[in-house]
Amino acid sequence: MPAPAPGRLARSGRFLCYDANMIVFLGGFFGSGRASLAQKLAMRHGLHCLDLYGRKERRRVFSGGKLAERVREPETEEEHMHLYERLAREFPLLSKMYPDIIIHDSFHLARPRDYLIHAVRTHFGEPKFVWIEASDERAQERFARLKTMSVIRDIERAVRLRRRQQRDFEPFEREPIVFGNEGSGRDAVEPLWNILQPQALHAI
Repeated sequence: MPAPAPGRLARSGRFLCYDANMIVFLGGFFGSGRASLAQKLAMRHGLHCLDLYGRKERRRVFSGGKLAERVREPETEEEHMHLYERLAREFPLLSKMYPDIIIHDSFHLARPRDYLIHAVRTHFGEPKFVWIEASDERAQERFARLKTMSVIRDIERAVRLRRRQQRDFEPFEREPIVFGNEGSGRDAVEPLWNILQPQALHAI
């Protein structure tokens, strides 16, 4: 029988029981495909995908003789903390609107990562954390595709961001589940969903 949608009544034998809220963190370096997986999981299984991209700082630059707005990716620990603190201030309201959420980001720095996990525990409940892993070669293929779609402008800049995240990565106190994402995100969604089920994955 397929897994019930989170936060809804599910049948267990002759009884109906409430399926607990699902709070999911997807971490991984730039190019791992975590954003695509998060969006596909949200669409297929009724989770709300919290959009960190839309909450990141922007700057105005001249490009091709026109004024354009560009997203500025956080680089330092303090910049990540500032982003997560602003997000956490929304949690009291968001937790009433969306019992089932998925958050994706690099989460490669320990202090900002731990801060956001604690804030989620306070307002939503115990989260589940999965680290999305992909080879540099596969990430490069994703960057090339994103450039053709005009999602990113510069492949080399994307590679530099990935390498910086890899260089600055700080280990987890407790190792998360690692999910390999070398193929199509479309094919990876259901295997990832399966390991998020209570019998397959313990909360962090």
